[in-house]
Amino acid sequence: MLTTDELERGLQALQQPETDSSDFWTSNGPAFRETIRLAIRETSGALLHHEMSAALRAELECQLVWLENYLSPNPQKLN
Repeated sequence: MLTTDELERGLQALQQPETDSSDFWTSNGPAFRETIRLAIRETSGALLHHEMSAALRAELECQLVWLENYLSPNPQKLN
């Protein structure tokens, strides 16, 4: 499993045009997938709380889409 900083750096690296995503996933895939799954569970759990501002809910929902993208067979580069 990766730390939050390692996950964020890796996800940022995937957004860079010079990053070969195939090489990246070969080297980092299992640890990233495990960490992303945990982040999805935690984010989904946070969304279950009813007393949350609309702005925070929108941010968490965007993060969830962004995280789920990286578990797909062909992750897309998201802004």
